[in-house]
Amino acid sequence: MMGTLKTVPAAGLLAVAGLVFGDSRAHAEMVSAGYGLTVSLAFSELALATLSRRGEAVIVDASYWGTPTPAGAAQADEAGQINLGGDAVEVPAIEGVVEITGRGVLTDMLEWTVAGSIGVNVNVYSARLSSDDNLLSCDFIDGPLADVQTLAMPITLNCGLIEENLDTVALP
Repeated sequence: MMGTLKTVPAAGLLAVAGLVFGDSRAHAEMVSAGYGLTVSLAFSELALATLSRRGEAVIVDASYWGTPTPAGAAQADEAGQINLGGDAVEVPAIEGVVEITGRGVLTDMLEWTVAGSIGVNVNVYSARLSSDDNLLSCDFIDGPLADVQTLAMPITLNCGLIEENLDTVALP
């Protein structure tokens, strides 16, 4: 099951766009933009069975930030960072590759950031189609974009049901 999927809003993001499930054509575009990465979603057997039975989907949510320059300090958020927007997409609850293009990065905000200070956080959670609560506990990405982009692509993010109490890994 491959193809372009509907982009959905993510709480706290100023811009949402740019994730393509299983479409390697997006890879060249995301690399040229400088903000992209590729993740591979992997699920426990129980998570796959439960998500399928419940008709649930998954959201892959990438947010970007930067360290403010002295001139950008007034633009910083409550965490002291410049919010650079992000990308979020709803994908089927199946194992597969998600290309994060970084098209949702607010490039006009880069002027307020220290060069080379862009960070990225990527989380995976249930789309809440069958429950008001997130059902998944997944590995996640949180760190300098330059460090994340040195990892072998795709970066595998393992997911299980929260009730499975599986260990999660923060990457890089």
